[in-house]
Amino acid sequence: MKNILLVLPLILFMTGCQTMSQTPTYSVVLINGTSNTIDDAHVRFGNFESVGGYLRPGIKSTHAFVPFPPPEKALVVWKSQDGAAHEKTVEVLKTLPKDFNDRDIIFTILDDDKVTVTNKPTFKLPK
Repeated sequence: MKNILLVLPLILFMTGCQTMSQTPTYSVVLINGTSNTIDDAHVRFGNFESVGGYLRPGIKSTHAFVPFPPPEKALVVWKSQDGAAHEKTVEVLKTLPKDFNDRDIIFTILDDDKVTVTNKPTFKLPK
């Protein structure tokens, strides 16, 4: 009986760790790469909506430990300084390396309704 009590927690720990590692953990980073303030900025896919909201130029918002696999596509929404609503559907999975895990997916909102997606920080402050 004592042996079972000693081994049972070990088995539960090992199977729990194995289950947790099957879903990648990553962060969704949303960057305002425009020269103006944006508001109500979010990344959406499936049942997920990132934190975001009000972002000044060059500011980023990070939603850590996303519990869902990276999506094929995501919807990025925001309001420009003049109050106009914007949304852009972007490819996500195609931009990520096959061994993607424990990294950031970086969505950068740019001027002219452009949104870039990468897993490497390449953003430079607007001039």
